[in-house]
Amino acid sequence: MLFAVGFIFLFTIGGLTGIVLANSGLDIALHDTYYVVAHFHYVLSMGAVFALFVGFHYWGFRVCHVAFQIIQMLTLDGMPLAVLALIYP
Repeated sequence: MLFAVGFIFLFTIGGLTGIVLANSGLDIALHDTYYVVAHFHYVLSMGAVFALFVGFHYWGFRVCHVAFQIIQMLTLDGMPLAVLALIYP
C-alpha cells in the first residue's frame, strides 16, 4: 500500500510539473534545465519503478503462496520431498 501511495504522490508531482511545462513560454525558458530532467524522472522513471514495486509486492506473495500450496498438496498425496526437490529446484 505504501508503494501505491508513493506512486500516486510521484505521479501527481510529475503531473503538476507537466502543467507548468505545457505553457510554451515557460517550456522554452526551462528547456535544457534540471526542471525538465526532474519532471522526466518523476513521471517516467520513478513512476514506473514504483508501479513495478506495487506489482511485485502484490503478486509476489500470491504466486509464492500458490506454489507452496501445490507442493503441500503433492506431499500430502504421497510424493516424497526428495522428488519435489528434483522437480522444483
